[in-house]
Amino acid sequence: MLLLPAYLQTPLLWKEEQFGVQQFVLPQLAEKISTTAEAPEGIRLGQRLEYCFKALIEAHPDFELVVHGLQIKRQKKTLGEIDFIVRDKRLDHSAEHAHKVYHVEHTFKFYCIDPNITEPIHRLVGPNRKDMFFTKLDKIKNHQLPLIYTEESKNALQHYGLESQAIQNRVYFKAHLFTPWNQEQKRPVPSAPLIRPLNAACTQGYWLRMEQLEDPFLKMPNFTFPTKMIGHLILLRNYSGWITGLCSRKYIYDI
Repeated sequence: MLLLPAYLQTPLLWKEEQFGVQQFVLPQLAEKISTTAEAPEGIRLGQRLEYCFKALIEAHPDFELVVHGLQIKRQKKTLGEIDFIVRDKRLDHSAEHAHKVYHVEHTFKFYCIDPNITEPIHRLVGPNRKDMFFTKLDKIKNHQLPLIYTEESKNALQHYGLESQAIQNRVYFKAHLFTPWNQEQKRPVPSAPLIRPLNAACTQGYWLRMEQLEDPFLKMPNFTFPTKMIGHLILLRNYSGWITGLCSRKYIYDI
């Protein structure tokens, strides 16, 4: 799976419980994952990255994948989709985690930090300025996680021998954060976002506006414009290259 190494290096956007939402804790595998699992062709990047999480669960000795991508419908209307149901297989009955079942909503995002926005939690903006962190968080809390408690979900989960009330809600929310390009320094020096309690390790690069491209430093051949999908794949596959320093070719987005 080509995206898996970069996926593993991408940090969680926050640790433990924040915003009333608990992150799923996936212990690191002792051995390197060897898998030939591939995502289906023609699906969007977010769905492709779900298959990375699926591969991790399937390779992990402590967990069992019970459900992946279960659509919940009311008559002909789709209410939503349950990303993952995961069972903890650890047998230590004294441990708090023994035999628990988790509903895990998977999210992988790219956010630009816009310091011109007053409210800190609103500063995380997607490349198209519509996909904002606070709106995604609201959707997770008020729609995606509560979905398992609908009558339709209860009926669907009974086919797997599961009771909705016995399932704990979690998210697995990874992200890359980008700070504004420093015009004076003429170099990417990512700094920790002044947005607590987000994980500063998610700050991986920088973003810039179209008018900043007039700077001679940013002229070709230092930069090029990939398509959206290709650009995201370049970001992930060259994780240790373009987002950490001015080495080889760099990639930027028109946002």
